[in-house]
Amino acid sequence: MPMPVVSVIMPAFNRQGTIAYAIESVLNQKYEDFELILVDDASQDSTLDIMRFYHEKDNRIKIVCNRNNSRDACIEWEPRNDGLKIARGELIAYLDSDNLWAPEFLGRCAGFFVADDEVMLSYCNSRNHYKDAEQFDFVLSNEKRRLLSCSAFAMTATFEYDHVADGFNGAWYIDTNEMMHRSDVFRDLEYLWATRHPDREAINACQLVRCEYRRHNDQELAERIVRRYGVSAVKKIDDILVEFFYAPRQHQLLGLRFQKEVDDILGERRCEEN
Repeated sequence: MPMPVVSVIMPAFNRQGTIAYAIESVLNQKYEDFELILVDDASQDSTLDIMRFYHEKDNRIKIVCNRNNSRDACIEWEPRNDGLKIARGELIAYLDSDNLWAPEFLGRCAGFFVADDEVMLSYCNSRNHYKDAEQFDFVLSNEKRRLLSCSAFAMTATFEYDHVADGFNGAWYIDTNEMMHRSDVFRDLEYLWATRHPDREAINACQLVRCEYRRHNDQELAERIVRRYGVSAVKKIDDILVEFFYAPRQHQLLGLRFQKEVDDILGERRCEEN
């Protein structure tokens, strides 16, 4: 049985310091039947140069360039939709340009869809890397969800939400980086990604670490899939397959593993400008 192609969509704006790590975590997947669609949202740094560097290395990588930034335009839009327009995969996954996947992520999530035609959405757990000891201590002291694992030394923790239920009640959540869904769900969902969840403020109020930039449109998409296909169409992997970073924890933990490549790209750009 041929394995389905997964379209991985990664939008980025001014992420020259982190996007190489995210791209490498996709290229290092054990599941190799994927395409990686990089969406440059009118970056003003060397993000696009890094995208082009990897595009030349791997023919599975495609690049979409936005002339204007999606949030600064007169009418805001979701840049993941720019990637969806050219996606050819039967399955869709999303990775933010400052987070990482475990090498098993694509294969484990795709396995549900191969085994069962009724599955429309799969997702997994993620490990949170907090920015400092103060944030880590605050979350552990106040979090009401069940603690799955933590490390005071690394300032990381993983919590378990309740199982998916119809409608949002603050007890369950599916993050962008954790999900995979069939591409044809959009035939039944009326529209692609929304720009924000209609109850964004209520969701922010339920979260201990409140990030003003979070629009929670990942949760909005998950809710639409659940409402359309039912809870039985959603499967969860209990393992931790996503590393979610609060800045600047990524560089602190990963060091400069890909810094040479980034320096080479920036050096080439400076030579061209001179």
